[in-house]
Amino acid sequence: MSGGESMAINYTKNINKNSSDNQKKDFIELEIKIFEKILLNYQFKGMLYPFAVLEKNENVIVLGSNKEVVGKVSYNYSLESALQEIVGSIVGDSYIKIELKIAENEFVSVKNRIEKKIAKQKDDEKNLASIEEQKIDGKCNLIPFPIKENKVRSDLTIERHAIFATNTFKGDFRIYERKVKDLLTGEDFILKIEIGDCDGQVRGVLKQKHQEAFYKLAQVWSQQNYQIDDEEKTLYGSLELSVYDLVQKLRGDDAGHHYKSVMKLLKEMATIRVNIKKINVLDSTYDCQDFTLLSYEWYAKLFNEKTLKPSPGGTSKVKIRFSNFVTDNFLKKNVKALMLSPYLCLKDKGRKGTAQLLYTMLDYELSTKEKFNISLVNLCNRLGLAEYKYKSDRKRILESSVKQLKGQKILDGTYELEAYLVEAEDKQDWIFIARRNLTK
Repeated sequence: MSGGESMAINYTKNINKNSSDNQKKDFIELEIKIFEKILLNYQFKGMLYPFAVLEKNENVIVLGSNKEVVGKVSYNYSLESALQEIVGSIVGDSYIKIELKIAENEFVSVKNRIEKKIAKQKDDEKNLASIEEQKIDGKCNLIPFPIKENKVRSDLTIERHAIFATNTFKGDFRIYERKVKDLLTGEDFILKIEIGDCDGQVRGVLKQKHQEAFYKLAQVWSQQNYQIDDEEKTLYGSLELSVYDLVQKLRGDDAGHHYKSVMKLLKEMATIRVNIKKINVLDSTYDCQDFTLLSYEWYAKLFNEKTLKPSPGGTSKVKIRFSNFVTDNFLKKNVKALMLSPYLCLKDKGRKGTAQLLYTMLDYELSTKEKFNISLVNLCNRLGLAEYKYKSDRKRILESSVKQLKGQKILDGTYELEAYLVEAEDKQDWIFIARRNLTK
């Protein structure tokens, strides 16, 4: 059967014109049961059936999902309620022929989406049970990486939405949009990522320096066995260490000037908000998530007022809690491994952290495909780089960072990066292309 043909399931039932109302009602219920059984065989159990009336005359009812027709009639109602109404209106005829008709490609698409939805519901049920167990244990049931491997688990949602900009970004507010298709429903959505405060009350956006700090803090959290706090039925990933240890982890040494900069970094990560909207293109409704990366409490006794560095004999403690948004993704295992060594070695190479952002972007994108490409216009937008009118300028600001990626280990060291720029066919821009090659 080709994709353009229809698959039909027919059932014919004679109804005596002189049947009583109760007999007619029985026939209607029988038709409903027949269709329910048909749909059960195709694993539509418990779902809203995406069929509409395509054709209706005195003898035939045709149900289907021809999009050109469906756009003009009611859609996504339950089959049972539809048949009660439709069959009830023609029970006076000598017989009824009911035909379920749906194009094969449409049927497969609908079936796949519903199967994914059923699978997601099962996953959600498992997640709820798993989260409850982890809540009782007081920690995420993730196994920390050995310290010698220098790896960290990264929040997949944060990776996917590109919330960090390059350190060269100058504004206090940033918007990044992209079109996506819902894998469950097939509907088109716009993902709108807003970072910062559009009203200017809080200054700054999240940048690569915050990304690096986030990964290092996630590594400390791992080393402390992913402890979680339960506060009023909300779970937060929790870690605690001295001010000295915190500065050592984030800066590599305890130079006096680092203490204030680390506190400033935490303050920015605790106040700069991220707003993720998933906007339905058809009806303009949207789902929204609004959060900061973390919160913190900083205690210090006997410290240098100018540098914030603890004095000899002084004590200090910093308690950091990842937001519920971040914690929830770790509890649901919505995470991936990231190699810190190649990421950190790119810090001072290329253009002010741009190579590091490119590395984490590719570590995400190439985890599911062999090749990734994007125009420099779109890449600059994704990275929060300045918008340049001329393609030569876009190439100039990215070229050095792209070169630094070549040969870098990626995806647990299984692959090496190949990255380069080619001119677009229409000559209007350059294209950034990256491939993953098995490590030799």
